[in-house]
Amino acid sequence: MFVRIQRRQLIAAAGLALLWRSRGLAQGSADPIDALLALSDCCLVGRPVAAESSWVVLGGARRIATVQDVRVEEVLGGHAARGDVLRVRTLGGRVGEVVQRVFGEAELAPGRPALLFLARIEPRLHVVADGAGGCYAIEQDGAGAARLRADAHALGAEGQRGAMPQLHGITLTEARRTLSLAVRGARAR
Repeated sequence: MFVRIQRRQLIAAAGLALLWRSRGLAQGSADPIDALLALSDCCLVGRPVAAESSWVVLGGARRIATVQDVRVEEVLGGHAARGDVLRVRTLGGRVGEVVQRVFGEAELAPGRPALLFLARIEPRLHVVADGAGGCYAIEQDGAGAARLRADAHALGAEGQRGAMPQLHGITLTEARRTLSLAVRGARAR
């Protein structure tokens, strides 16, 4: 497999990711989960069911973006309903023999459930709020409990910034409780 990532594309993508992240986490909340929810239109458990990568022009640069259809399995907050299929765009992917990976961007695994914080950017298109900081794979631990897992690269590169220290490794049940309290608190303000 041939991987080609141009230096300026990597720098531009990293800049966009940092701008997105700093914009979101600087919106006045001391609590990272509150800040992440403020960036999001919905928080849900979803499962990618289809994906298509293509070349697009974003920020004046040509790059690969992947649009995935994500089936909503559970809504923890916001505007979505169980059974909906939402279109979610992430930067990076594969077109032909060219693979682009954008560090700090969310990576959704086909067919695997994830806790997602989504922001609507067009009437029928979402992005993951705060990139990798808004995407947590759901995996069964040795005791059979569903646990949230942040992207390993994001954990190392980000030093667990944002909501990662509060969400990585907790059970889905704990996440439901934490997010329910945060959503109620946001409504009360």
